[in-house]
Amino acid sequence: MGSTGVKRSLRVAWILITAKVVAAGIACLSNPCLHGICIDDVNSTYSCYCVDGYTGVQCQTNWDECWSDPCENGGTCIDGIASYNCSCPEGFIGDNCETNFNECESNPCQNNGTCIDMTNGYLCSCIPGFAGDHCEVDIAVCNSSEEVRCYNGGQCIEGPGYKFYCKCPPGWAGKKCEDTVDECESNPCQNGGICIDAHADYMCACTFGFTGKSCEVTIEFCDSNSCSKNAICVVEDGLQVCYCVPDYHGDRCELQYDECLLGPG
Repeated sequence: MGSTGVKRSLRVAWILITAKVVAAGIACLSNPCLHGICIDDVNSTYSCYCVDGYTGVQCQTNWDECWSDPCENGGTCIDGIASYNCSCPEGFIGDNCETNFNECESNPCQNNGTCIDMTNGYLCSCIPGFAGDHCEVDIAVCNSSEEVRCYNGGQCIEGPGYKFYCKCPPGWAGKKCEDTVDECESNPCQNGGICIDAHADYMCACTFGFTGKSCEVTIEFCDSNSCSKNAICVVEDGLQVCYCVPDYHGDRCELQYDECLLGPG
């Protein structure tokens, strides 16, 4: 074969090789893979390699991650790209709405009420004496019925819940003012005086030589008795004073009353 024939053979071989390369490299030029990369194959074919979340020959289909119904407790699944989100109904939280939200975490119940968690809500169990959705109402007991709470004129004062207090008038004591106060219990009479209990008060029967509400005053007798008719002479504010026996009067008890002057009757 001459040089001309060799050149012709080489030219034909180059054309065939070039044709194969071109045929193998033009299939991906049209970007057939929508969500992935294209790899050319022989005979003008290609293969698509999809990004996560897509499938199909040309990576044209978004795979539905909601197909397995992953959202619990009535949650709505929203498909994404290689992911999903759950729109949870009120009262539930979590990636899949799997957690019942505890509405009692905020301690909504007042006055030592017990919070009971419910689905999308709560209930308050109130202790006796309180009411309301949050146990916020203190039930009145003083005027809630015709029952007498405080005796002997005592004033009923509201307390927390079912509790109440009685403000007793003088002379009375006890939770409901049912007890009489013994004013002599404190031994108010001095100097041997005898205490006589009275309602909300006391009296003292003093021994000889003492006087006053509690027998606290010592009677000062006169050194020389200038009083007549068995009267008693005492010193008051530095002056001698005569205390007469019945039927006599005057500064020194020297005069006697005349009943005849009163007239008949």
